Amino acid sequence: AVVGDEQALGAAGSVMNWEGRATRLVGEPVFGCRASHLLDRDGNRFRAAFLAALDRIAGTGRFVSLVGELDCRITGLLGELPVDSQGRWHDFSAVDALAHDYVAWLAEACAERDLSPIVMGTPASNVQVEVMRDLARSAYLTIIERFNGALAAAASERHLPFADLFGATRSRGAQGRPDLY
Repeated sequence: AVVGDEQALGAAGSVMNWEGRATRLVGEPVFGCRASHLLDRDGNRFRAAFLAALDRIAGTGRFVSLVGELDCRITGLLGELPVDSQGRWHDFSAVDALAHDYVAWLAEACAERDLSPIVMGTPASNVQVEVMRDLARSAYLTIIERFNGALAAAASERHLPFADLFGATRSRGAQGRPDLY
């Protein structure tokens, strides 16, 4: 199964070699799912839907977990990061913390359900980029790249596999490949 943001739908029905066997993937989309939603201890519809998807596949072994690049947009992390006197973003430590906390939460949620997640990064984005101011565009693309790097590092720390969707969808300058959008 592929559980997470609507990009999970793209994998539905695909057949891949999984531990030596041909396996048809099932998409378990949680539309609009962000890492920050899943970390909300008070709960919300995204966290509830994600956990319900995990409950449906509990005990089946490996699955792919992904969140969208929504965490990186103006309404997500970009809007919360500090800016300097010229309006430039300069402290991206919250990006690293979000990725670390998400992977820690995911590992715990999966251990309770006898699941082994493959952490998938967010795709490189072409969405919104053309209408953003230069500074915001640069920060947004930096956040996506940094979030993916931090996800990979956090997965590695926990000995979890990482699938680099960002690397597969990236073109020059960290922007998404136009042929994919």
